[in-house]
Amino acid sequence: GDYIRPIDVRNRDLKINLSQGICNAKYFQNPKQVADNPQTHKVVRTGQFAYNRATTRNGEKISIALREGPDCTVSSAYQVFEVIDENLLNPKYLMMWFKRPEFDRLAIYYSHGSAHEFFEWDAMCDVILPIPSITRQREIVSEYETLTNRIRLNNQMIQHLEATAQALYRKTFVDNIDKENLPEGWRMGTLGEVATFKYGKLAEKCRAKELSFKNVISFNMDEYVGLAPDNENSYRYFMNRNFFDLIDINKANTHLLDGCAADLEAECENFEKMIAESGGIKLFLGGIGNDGHLAFNEPGSSLTGRTHVQLLTEDTRSVNSRFFGGDISKVPEKALTVGTGTICDAEEVLIIASGRAKACAVAAAVEGCVSQVWPVSVLQLHKNAVIVCDEAAAEELRFKTVKYFMEMENSRAEASFN
Repeated sequence: GDYIRPIDVRNRDLKINLSQGICNAKYFQNPKQVADNPQTHKVVRTGQFAYNRATTRNGEKISIALREGPDCTVSSAYQVFEVIDENLLNPKYLMMWFKRPEFDRLAIYYSHGSAHEFFEWDAMCDVILPIPSITRQREIVSEYETLTNRIRLNNQMIQHLEATAQALYRKTFVDNIDKENLPEGWRMGTLGEVATFKYGKLAEKCRAKELSFKNVISFNMDEYVGLAPDNENSYRYFMNRNFFDLIDINKANTHLLDGCAADLEAECENFEKMIAESGGIKLFLGGIGNDGHLAFNEPGSSLTGRTHVQLLTEDTRSVNSRFFGGDISKVPEKALTVGTGTICDAEEVLIIASGRAKACAVAAAVEGCVSQVWPVSVLQLHKNAVIVCDEAAAEELRFKTVKYFMEMENSRAEASFN
């Protein structure tokens, strides 16, 4: 607080038309949504900082950034501030500290609230960090920027080499291949002739006749809107390739929503009808989103909703972009999904969560209040729901909670052994 001061300049005259948000990777980006009244937006000048005070759904990081581009505006909910004297504290040096995980942990620790937690300005002012001489600060920033520039150039070189390798591969193995006149020592064959693929235990047991899926009826929870079943990023394609084609299930008993249906609402209604006609869901097996979504029921979805068309959040699309070559623009903006009410109608619900990115969602599901903000929290009301998680995903749980469940598991294990 000795080196920074708050700034509250509003865009009253609408001179600035560049509206920005801040992601938890700590840079400015286009906002997920723009407020109806831009005159209330706060102005961020070049060299100033802004951060999202709300920390509830940001995972393990604080959305904070130093503005290095042209002046912009941010939501009125953001806190804007600047360094008082840049001859005492270098803004880029300060931003380096804001990027450290120690700062994120401290900010989250000092966040407070009920359904929503906030890292307020007073708490920011209480943050303690080492401040060497301004000369040394500038040296540190220069060294850091040199390293990051080298990393960026190396990544560009790697991408160029990968593109070159792909071009050489295509020229050698695709464009210049004459199947009827192969080079000496070459032959055409299938991948299965030279490689052995190993699948999960279920597929192995099915092939060994130890397990059968002939009488199983399955319903997948969601599908992207606009992706045909033969699209490699569709869930139908994924399920066929990685599971259904490897077991003895009757394909007529595998049901997935059609993201290319002419009438999506009718498709959702029919899916609910098929579930009911099959006798309902016996076991719902699924994962959990970083923001606590179940299937594609994003935060804010109805806790009693049925199968429906869902608009996906930018966070969800960003996480799933890894399946689309890292390009978020290729991830569909909508999906068909079973509703939270549909999930809760299942006789049993089993949710699997792993990794620290799921920790906040697990904590909200187990210890938080039932809320649309965390759709997974509705499972507190289910009579037979279980969350299976590793230690990393349990990091945000209170010690007493973890101890309680560990004692329960140990008691069950002892009872089974005896």
